Amino acid sequence: MLHLARDFRKRFTEKAAIRDLEESIELLRPALELRPPGHVDRFSTLHELALCLSIDTTNWGQSTTWKKLSYMNVQC
Repeated sequence: MLHLARDFRKRFTEKAAIRDLEESIELLRPALELRPPGHVDRFSTLHELALCLSIDTTNWGQSTTWKKLSYMNVQC
């Protein structure tokens, strides 16, 4: 799931199709649930999510994705 999300983010950087970025973020949410705090690969999932959210906010101003994710209690 992480690799697919990463591919969507990379495609977004090439084609600037916002749907690719949204799809990446949507895939990362369940990926985080599969990697609870303490999981060896959790950091890479959090990092990818941070990259997507940063791109989203930088390109589109106030991100609606932040509102969608605000309910999540994300721990490293």
